[in-house]
Amino acid sequence: MNESVKHWLALNMVLGVGKTLFHRLVSVFGSPAEVSATLMQLELRGLIRQNEGKMFVANCNVDA
Repeated sequence: MNESVKHWLALNMVLGVGKTLFHRLVSVFGSPAEVSATLMQLELRGLIRQNEGKMFVANCNVDA
């Protein structure tokens, strides 16, 4: 299985990401791989966190 298929499948398996949100995210970020990379960056910066398979905003005081 190639990497693009893995990212596509992973994004489709995220709770709360249905067909419409999937297409919106890919439209904004360009690909399922970019969506994953962006979420990982936000998590590394402490801006989002995961708990029991759900993603939460961890810090709303973000300097642009």
